[in-house]
Amino acid sequence: MKYSQTARVLSLIFHGIIALAFGCLGFYFGFFVVPEYFNAGANIFVDSLFRASYLLYFELAAVGLTLFLISTYGFVKALLSLNSSSDEKLVQSFSAFIADGWVASIFFLLQAVLLFDLTSNTTGTSNGSVAFVVVAALIVAIILLIATNIPMVKLFDGKDSSVLVTRLAWGAATGLLVMAVEALITLPGLYLSTDMAYDADISLQLWTLIVATAIPGIMLAVLGFKVRKDGFAKAAKFSNAAITVTGGLLGLAMLLIGCFELVGLGDKDSFYTILTIDYKPVGYGYPVMLVILGSLLIIGTVAFVGYSLSPKAKRENA
Repeated sequence: MKYSQTARVLSLIFHGIIALAFGCLGFYFGFFVVPEYFNAGANIFVDSLFRASYLLYFELAAVGLTLFLISTYGFVKALLSLNSSSDEKLVQSFSAFIADGWVASIFFLLQAVLLFDLTSNTTGTSNGSVAFVVVAALIVAIILLIATNIPMVKLFDGKDSSVLVTRLAWGAATGLLVMAVEALITLPGLYLSTDMAYDADISLQLWTLIVATAIPGIMLAVLGFKVRKDGFAKAAKFSNAAITVTGGLLGLAMLLIGCFELVGLGDKDSFYTILTIDYKPVGYGYPVMLVILGSLLIIGTVAFVGYSLSPKAKRENA
């Protein structure tokens, strides 16, 4: 047994704190605000907090529920490790911390490169400091990546990385499936809304988001099971397929939603408008960056497919 009982207890405590804190965040926004946003029922909850676009509430719900689920898994594994003579379950619990770190760093990276207008303007005004949001979010994302990768290297350097790949695949799958569920439970409130002007464009964007997150989420979950069962080397072909589908669908979804947002910005048919009577837009940064990042993601996916089909890649996977 390499790790002491103290390490097991600390893992249990920290996972418990993360699960409790982000569980409250995720459940509040995920089941009370997001589903009622387009039906105006969210007013009851957001009046005492802050007023923002659907996307800000959506991402807070998604990151909260994702970290809650991952840390709940880590908490259970840490609890089981207390009475275990091996380190296997504790390493699985540590791996959940790594998945938490990646999820949190991606969250802050998105604030810097995609959602900076949304984050700096939560009341429909233009007084927010975009530069501060971008710089601060980038710094936090970098710190989280460093803090995540140092223990990752120490845990898995020179060892079988199947456990790590499994947890990362499941962590990504959890985040994508949470997003799909949140978009899905928004639909009833949208369809029950008395303002029928929402229905067409917003409904199409929600369904685009559902498809683009649910299918890759399922594939990544399956990838995690295949890697755990057969090892990463034997799951390489399915891994390539999962990465291709994930990159392709997310890139196409970002490109499509970005185009809709450019057309509907400042109108009711936008994810990005503020929940106010006049639906004030908060800037063009989000739709423009959606188009740019979606295009880059599609180009990167095509390049990945080209490389995976090359003779060199086939020899490496043989």
